[in-house]
Order: sequence, then structure tokens, then C-alpha cells
Amino acid sequence: MTVKLLWIEYRERHPDGYGYTQFCEYYRNWAKTQSPTGRFPHNGGEVMEVDYAGLTVTIVNPETGEARQAPVFVTTFPASDYVYAEVQSSQELCHWINGHVRAFEFFGGLPKILRPDNPKTGVKSPNYYEPDLNPAYQEMAEYYQVAVLPA
Repeated sequence: MTVKLLWIEYRERHPDGYGYTQFCEYYRNWAKTQSPTGRFPHNGGEVMEVDYAGLTVTIVNPETGEARQAPVFVTTFPASDYVYAEVQSSQELCHWINGHVRAFEFFGGLPKILRPDNPKTGVKSPNYYEPDLNPAYQEMAEYYQVAVLPA
């Protein structure tokens, strides 16, 4: 759920209500009064969270002995904590997209919603209200008919 979607629903109920900017201001003030911790109920299979782990792993080329760090792509279904992870050679777009495809295959199905944590690969320009997705990532989501709602 984005603030813009909340505002749209609000305006449907209150056509003469606050404009978007004023609504956002009131929402930010309200959000400051809420507890930052809490338990969030999740429906099984609805949301798949996606990101690169902060940790990297060392990969050693057996022929040259050259060592380098490689990122770890991770997905999870928060309702079950079922996890898929893989080491990738980089965080380039092709690895990001293919990681999703392999995760879908691993889980044996598709979620309704993908929730990436605003990685540069998937989200061109993060924005609190309307993040701008990478076009290829958006096309992948449309192909698999899943929504992308960055965290």
C-alpha cells in the first residue's frame, strides 16, 4: 500500500478533502505517533520479499586462485519464513531478474506481490510516495502478473 493509494481511497470517500500534498503532511505527522515495532499478519503466498543480503561471500577461482566478493540474492515469504537464496556474480539487472525467476521455480508458484527493499537494480529512483521501477523489472512483473510494491 502506498500513500498515494491511501490518498486516492480517501478522495473517493471525501471528494472535497485534502489535496495530495496536505494529505501526505498529515500522514507523516500521524505516522510519527505510531509505534515503530509491531507484528504484521501475512497471508500465505501473498507477498514475497526480495533483496540482496548485506553480507557477501568470497568466491575463489580454482584456476587462478583469484578471490572476490559476491552478493547474495535472498527472497522469503514472510508468512512462512520460507527462504530462497543464491550467490550471484554481481547485482546487475540480468542477475536480479533471473534470481526472481529461479525463486519462482524454487517455490513452485508466484506471489501476488513482490516487495523489494529499493535496490538500485530494481528501483531506478526510490521515492517515499511513488518509486520509479526499472523498466525491465516492471516488464518482468507484468509478464508474471505480480505487483511490485517496494518497502
